[in-house]
Amino acid sequence: MLKLWNEKIWSKGKMILLFLAGMVIVTGCVHVPQKESVIQHFDKSNSATLTTLATPFSFYRAEPLLAANSRDYVYVGPVEVNRTGQREYFLWLHYCSTIDRNRFAGDHTPSRAFLFIDDKPMELVQAQKIKLDESLYTVPVTGGITVLYRVTRDQLHKLARADQIRLVTEMGPRNTEEYTVWKGAEEGFQLFASYLLDDANIVFAAVQ
Repeated sequence: MLKLWNEKIWSKGKMILLFLAGMVIVTGCVHVPQKESVIQHFDKSNSATLTTLATPFSFYRAEPLLAANSRDYVYVGPVEVNRTGQREYFLWLHYCSTIDRNRFAGDHTPSRAFLFIDDKPMELVQAQKIKLDESLYTVPVTGGITVLYRVTRDQLHKLARADQIRLVTEMGPRNTEEYTVWKGAEEGFQLFASYLLDDANIVFAAVQ
């Protein structure tokens, strides 16, 4: 009788432990914000507060006939420039290659670039008369070139609502190259759009 009673207590104890473990898991799934998802720092050269994602997302273009596992990459990151309440928006694009390290160098940049939002083209307009630190975002490859494109807040929201995003560049007459999402583009735009909507769940890190 005592043995049976002990077994019942042990069985109930296991059920309680499983219930508590389940509560921890469910609670954790409600909202676990990514640490330092959106970061801010003050840019002295522009007298402005810059807001970016912690890491850029990327697009890629494979050339399997030239080299296995070698690709051209374009790393993309949104940027908000805030000068005492006057806000401007940009897309930071870094073009680089593991096929030819010198492919993107000097002034050798695409003559035109488009982001296709659910197959609808949005031409990127290169920013003029503004210079931001090229190291706003860190990329895992060496070499390449960084280009800053001006966008609107509305365009960033359209990108955040997109089901599919792809990048198309023109390197010259009749030389069009298409890049596929490699990692995190949709999520990255959604995260930044959440910041624009003053989402209180976003974790911010002030960078000195």
